[in-house]
Amino acid sequence: MSSRQLQTPQRGVYATLLRTPHVGSQALLGLFAQLTQGAAPLGLVLVVRQATGSLIAAGAVSAALWVGAAVARPIQGRLIDSHGTRLVMLICGPVHAAALVGVVAVARAGGGAWGMILCSALAGLMLPPVSVAMRVEWGRHVPANELTAAFSLVFLTQEIALVTGPLLIAALVAFGAGVALITAATISGVATIGFAALGTTKSIARADVQVTSRRHRATAVPVVLAVAFLLGSTLGVFQVAAPSLAITRGVPALGGILIAAVSVGGITGALLYGGVRWRADPIARLLLLLGLLAVATTSLVAGLPLAVVGLLLAIGGLALNPAFATTSLLIDRHGGSRGAEAFGWMSTAVGGGTAAGNAIAGALAQRNGFPPAFFAAAVAAYAALLIVGSDAWRSRSRIPGR
Repeated sequence: MSSRQLQTPQRGVYATLLRTPHVGSQALLGLFAQLTQGAAPLGLVLVVRQATGSLIAAGAVSAALWVGAAVARPIQGRLIDSHGTRLVMLICGPVHAAALVGVVAVARAGGGAWGMILCSALAGLMLPPVSVAMRVEWGRHVPANELTAAFSLVFLTQEIALVTGPLLIAALVAFGAGVALITAATISGVATIGFAALGTTKSIARADVQVTSRRHRATAVPVVLAVAFLLGSTLGVFQVAAPSLAITRGVPALGGILIAAVSVGGITGALLYGGVRWRADPIARLLLLLGLLAVATTSLVAGLPLAVVGLLLAIGGLALNPAFATTSLLIDRHGGSRGAEAFGWMSTAVGGGTAAGNAIAGALAQRNGFPPAFFAAAVAAYAALLIVGSDAWRSRSRIPGR
């Protein structure tokens, strides 16, 4: 980026953002409300494995959580558009927490796996749409030149929650896996209620939609959702291919460190990216971020030392979170009168892409080793780059004199 494309403010961007009414409180409460997104997968596996002795059952119960969440996000978004964030969060927080407690109760009562699967699916359906709510609330109340920082903060809090959740389970597992999961669920439920108290109570569907947004929404939103799916796919490949590589090298314990490198890069990327008031258009920024991601993932295909792999994964994370923030900016721009629903579909796209990346990387790593798995991540990154570049060219070609 040239000096003309960005402007570093005299006053910190995040400091300015956090002085906006409710933003700081919502960010903190949102972090704790999302705690189960990191804690529940590990907690559910431990609880179900202890109760049934079956890893297959444990995997099914954990999967039910994410299937429910993927189905619910667009519906929750539409409800937010119609009724504001407060009602949706007030309902989802307590029911989500109660459903996770229900999994523990069924497990302790000696119930079958199906009972735990149903409770987990309900927990997924009611997983509080915190990131959607934050993007919608801040997209309406934060000045336009602060939106990059606002959406970066959304993914920063989510990344921290994903790291903190498993650590909480690990710290409390000595008291029992059930106690650990119930603790995480309780914290999430209480924080979600607190977040709801600061939320909007009326419809927040936007009436001030620009004509250009209406004209191009039918094509723009699907393009952004496709990019979000591919970004999720890249992340999903990282989650499986990195530990597979560590196992292949005979040091399986380093798999967790490689995964942590992605999170560290993501947190760093969100902090740096959101700390600048960018003048460049989001499309231009997204192209550069996708280019960086594509180069990093392509390099992973080579048989490099684990230290270099960790560095490249961190660079991948450094690009991923800002790319997610930038796609959020584009959703906010083109989402039209149903912005929250569009954000919900984005969450579903990212989750579906992550699941697809997990499955593809697992199959490739099992049969052919880690290089083809990382190659799949590179293909996803280059496909996203091609989609954004092609759409940007078509958009310019539709404007006379450009």
